[in-house]
This record gives sequence, C-alpha cells and structure tokens, in this order.
Amino acid sequence: MKLVQGRSLKHVIRETRQKWEASYAAGRRTTLSQQYFRAAARLIMEAAEALGYAHAQGVVHRDIKPHNLILTPDGHALVTDFVWHVLAALFWQDGPKAAGKA
Repeated sequence: MKLVQGRSLKHVIRETRQKWEASYAAGRRTTLSQQYFRAAARLIMEAAEALGYAHAQGVVHRDIKPHNLILTPDGHALVTDFVWHVLAALFWQDGPKAAGKA
C-alpha cells in the first residue's frame, strides 16, 4: 500500500465554505470563478476514471464520499478506502453461501 500526501475533499470543501462564509459575513460579495468550476469538473473526471478502472477490474467501491477522495498537492484526485471492498470481494468470491452467510 502506498502512502499518499494530500487532503480529503471533505476538508477542502469545509475550508472553502468557511472562507466563503467569512467573506459574506464581512459584507464582501464573492463569486466562484470559471477556473474553480473547471478544476472541480477535472477532479470529478479523475475520480470517475478511477472508479471506471476499478469496475473494469471487478471491484465496486460502495462508499464514495468526499472523505474518500484525496486531493494531492499537485492537484489530482485519488479514490481511497478500497480495502474493505476488496476484502469483502475476496471473502465472498463464491457468493455469500460459500462464506456461510446465506
């Protein structure tokens, strides 16, 4: 497993919201730029491509949320927290009956 540097999308969203709310409370009107929306669209595309690759390999994540998307320092999105889903797939590779869960 690889150690990845970055912050979760959950934290980035929280920080962005706090900055926006502080500007609004100070009476400054703020708008999000076209660059902001382009960056958001690019990150969504990167996450979708990663999930598409995982699905092509037979792995379904089942828990996509901002907390499981890491934004790297160089501005890319990585999908994390596949561990439990991979283990479940291995454990139940022959279906729930084979694992005694039917």
